[in-house]
Amino acid sequence: MRRTRAPFDGHHQMATDEIDSLEKSLRRLEADLLERERNAADYEAKLSERERDIWEGEALLKVKQEMLAAKMSEFNKSKLEAGSTDGSAAVSEEERVALEHLRETLEQREAALQQMKDQLKEREAFVEESENALFEKMMEQQETETELEQRSEELRSLERRIKDA
Repeated sequence: MRRTRAPFDGHHQMATDEIDSLEKSLRRLEADLLERERNAADYEAKLSERERDIWEGEALLKVKQEMLAAKMSEFNKSKLEAGSTDGSAAVSEEERVALEHLRETLEQREAALQQMKDQLKEREAFVEESENALFEKMMEQQETETELEQRSEELRSLERRIKDA
């Protein structure tokens, strides 16, 4: 944990140069924070787009699975009705191979979609961690800014007392 100074500590007076230097570094930190916030917003937009793509892929996958189930059902019915004649068995075997290939393809796509979902969850966790870190830095920055304002006021007050004396 970092050590903080009391904002109203009157024992240590900062020089104007030190205050200017701290203000410049504070402005740099502010600019960095804004840039990081913009990057986080861009990253969130990309994640949202990717999530929509995943949802669309899932919907497409479900439709294809339903079609496969219907084809398999139709295939089984036609196989039972056709019996074991040589011509229908050859066609049925070709259909069976095609349907098996389609099923394997769908399983591969489903696995890929699951992997994409997992990656999306990891990225969302990363974005949340980054947002928390940015918020913490922003709070530290506000604390430093308040301290600088207080010290600047103390310095002006001291300068006025010196002039009056």
